[in-house]
Amino acid sequence: MNHPDRRAENAPRQLSIGCEIGGAACRIAVHEWGRPDAERVVLCLHALNRNGRDFDFLARALAADRRVLCPDLPGRGDSDRLADPADYNHQTYLRVLHALADSAGLQGRPVDIIGTSLGGILGMMYAATHPDAVRSLVLNDVGTVTAGDVFLKAARSIQREVRFRSLEQAVLTFKIMTASCGPLSDAQWRAVSAHMIEPDGAGGYTLRYDIRIAEQLFRDAGADLDLWHWYDRIRARVLLVRGANSDVLTEENACAMAGRGPHAERYTVAGTGHFPMLVKQDEINAIKHFLG
Repeated sequence: MNHPDRRAENAPRQLSIGCEIGGAACRIAVHEWGRPDAERVVLCLHALNRNGRDFDFLARALAADRRVLCPDLPGRGDSDRLADPADYNHQTYLRVLHALADSAGLQGRPVDIIGTSLGGILGMMYAATHPDAVRSLVLNDVGTVTAGDVFLKAARSIQREVRFRSLEQAVLTFKIMTASCGPLSDAQWRAVSAHMIEPDGAGGYTLRYDIRIAEQLFRDAGADLDLWHWYDRIRARVLLVRGANSDVLTEENACAMAGRGPHAERYTVAGTGHFPMLVKQDEINAIKHFLG
C-alpha cells in the first residue's frame, strides 16, 4: 500500500492499492484517517454510486484512537473505472476487500465494518465468510431482503450523464435528489456533495462515478436480493441503523433481523429515509457507543 507522507489539515491520507479485475490491473483509492499503527481498525464501505469521502464526518470522529480506511469501490471517486461494466458486481467488490486486507496488513486483526446500503451488503457477505476477521458490523439502512424494484430505481437514477454549471447548482441538485437522507444544514449538504463531483474541463462539473455501474443492475432484471443465508452465519456484533422513513429497509425486516442470526441491535434515525448520511452528531455518537 502506498503511504504518502503529506496531507492537508483535517483531511485523510490518500492511499492506493492494486487489484486485478477482469484480467487487468485496477488501482483502488483508499482514504485513511488516524494512526496507521492504531490497534483498532475500522473499514467504511459506501453506497452504490457514492465514494469513501461520504464518511469524512464519522471517520474524523473515530480517528482519535482508530485507523479508519474508506475505499472508493471501482468506478467511483478516485478509483479506476473498469473496462467491462459486467465486472461491477458483488464478487468484484469482495475481491477488492481481500486485496485491501492484504495490503493494509489486516490479517489476524479483527476489524469493525461500517457499510451504507451496498456497503452493508458487502459487509454482511464479508463477515459471513470471514467470521474471525470482523469484530463488529454496522449496517446503515440495508437489510437481508431488498426488493428488485429498488435496484431498478437506482439504476435509472444513475444511468444518465449529468453536468452542472456550478458548484452551487450541484449542491442544490444533490440536496433535492437525496432529500431522503434527512434534514442537514447547508454546510453539511455542501460537504457531502463536494466529493461527488469533479471539474468537467469545460468550466462546469460532472459526477465522480462511472454511469455504466447501472448496466449490471439492469442485467439482474429487478430480481429481489435475499441475504438471510449470509446474515445467519455472521458471528460479529451487529448494529442496524435505519432511517425511520426508509423504503429500502422495512420495519418488518429490521424487526426480523433483531430476532435471529446475530440479533442486531437497532438505532432509528427520525425524519430520515434511505439512507442516513452519518454526519449528525447523534448518529456518530450512536455508532461510537456501539463500537466501544
